[in-house]
Amino acid sequence: MKLTRGAQRRGGNGVFFWRVGKAVRDASDQGSRCAVSSAAVTLCVLALWSAPASSQDINDLNIDFHTGPIINSGRVVGLGGAYTSVSEGADGHLINPASFAVRYMYDADDDFSYDFSLSSINDFGSDTNELDLSGRASYDEATFDQIGLNMKWLKFGGGIHLFGQSYSIQVPNSDGTVSVYDYSQEFAVLGFAYNFRGGDVVLGMSLTTGTAELSERGAQSLKMVGGGGMFGALWAPASANFRLGGTFRSRTRLFQRNAEDFEGEEVTNVGRLRAPASVIIPWEAALGWSYMFGPRDYNFKPTFGLWIKRGELKPERKGPRRYLLVSADLVVTGPADNGIGVQSFLAQNDLEQSGQHATVSPRAGVESEFWEDVMVARVGTYYEPSRFEPLAGRIHGTAGLDVHISLWLEWKLGITVDVAENYVNTGFGLGFWH
Repeated sequence: MKLTRGAQRRGGNGVFFWRVGKAVRDASDQGSRCAVSSAAVTLCVLALWSAPASSQDINDLNIDFHTGPIINSGRVVGLGGAYTSVSEGADGHLINPASFAVRYMYDADDDFSYDFSLSSINDFGSDTNELDLSGRASYDEATFDQIGLNMKWLKFGGGIHLFGQSYSIQVPNSDGTVSVYDYSQEFAVLGFAYNFRGGDVVLGMSLTTGTAELSERGAQSLKMVGGGGMFGALWAPASANFRLGGTFRSRTRLFQRNAEDFEGEEVTNVGRLRAPASVIIPWEAALGWSYMFGPRDYNFKPTFGLWIKRGELKPERKGPRRYLLVSADLVVTGPADNGIGVQSFLAQNDLEQSGQHATVSPRAGVESEFWEDVMVARVGTYYEPSRFEPLAGRIHGTAGLDVHISLWLEWKLGITVDVAENYVNTGFGLGFWH
């Protein structure tokens, strides 16, 4: 497959001179000190410049593994990623860990309940899809699969979420041959959350551990391991029709671990490529707001099974299901120390710095159960900024549909699509109908 360059891609030959300063190296630490006040929540937008430095070897650089398109459950993608303040069910585990304990109306009076989500996203026409806005060639294959389960007991909630991503790309070599490179990563997220003030406030946290592997088919692979954490909060005052949410995810860094084939020796090559220092998934902070129109209650006061302790009958919670939900998020993604893009790393003779500064992504979505107890539809949009300066970002349009199916249990079967310039994907999901 021939590599192509976008019209906006900046010129220049050889290796770019990297600017590596203390301000960029400390960006994650500064982001973690950003405060959230009760009167107004402020996102700390870190756009820090660094002093110029001398040219560096590929082994001193890190792959900036930031996925610009929203890769998540069908409901999240369909709402354009604006899910920080909605935070309902297993769909929200990777967006806001408060979702591990957030109650639906159907389980607000249960002492114990559970929820799960299963989804898969695959590229549609992946030979033309541009996943990182670098102006370079697309991936030949790209998939994302996830499954999440949470269990809620009284005011507590906890669970696990597993997800994996895999990519492959063909890269022509100087001798006329073609090499195929595969990158895959698998993560396990363990989350906990608790309801405060009778359910008006939910706080949660999650811990993530993961492994990654970069390999040239038929050659040695590079294996990495690392982890990070995430904090989330949700304010959903009872009887109100709005919610506010906020999250902060720490930087996740995957470092090389010894490969079995080298019997404990450090891997310095991946096929014909020099191994990078690490893979960085940059820190991220988000604020979200949502409002529900219509007769359906958005927020309510859970009893968490208190009626059982009192020896009373379970309260009846029946009401209209139709609603119109509007949500909006603002997401800030941090810089990457000495970062380069995945495809720039594969080229290696034309390194291009990625994630020099923080980027901002506004997101919005609308959802409605327009066909009561049968179907839910949603549409959304979000701006995907480029991590490669001075390239421009792009606007995405998303849509999704959930259908109620009764088969032993009450299921929802969902489909989602995300469309932008040089990008289309489609996804499918399965979960419980609530």
